[in-house]
Amino acid sequence: MRSKQEIREIVWKRIENFSMFPPPYGRIPNFVGAEKACEKLRKLEEYKRAKAVFSAPDSPLRRAREIVIEEGKILLAVKPKMKGFLVIERGRAGTVTYCPKGRSFGRSLAAP
Repeated sequence: MRSKQEIREIVWKRIENFSMFPPPYGRIPNFVGAEKACEKLRKLEEYKRAKAVFSAPDSPLRRAREIVIEEGKILLAVKPKMKGFLVIERGRAGTVTYCPKGRSFGRSLAAP
């Protein structure tokens, strides 16, 4: 049985030709078509119902984060190296260094 790291190495090697800078190794790779893939988010029923969306900071998800902000949803994004969270609501950003049970600024971020 292959280890998780061995499988990652195999996948990274196979997608290297489709990846954009930086090279795919050691990260969630940026790839040709990432923006187009993010646009599909708008079609998901779960997304349509969501009031808040969580996103990792990886570059392939940049367009997804932009879509969330454009549509007026709350964006909760983890900062690089897990140094807290960035909350963007109504176009304004705030920083949260600790987010117990999905709470920020004393209120739940979960959809009602």
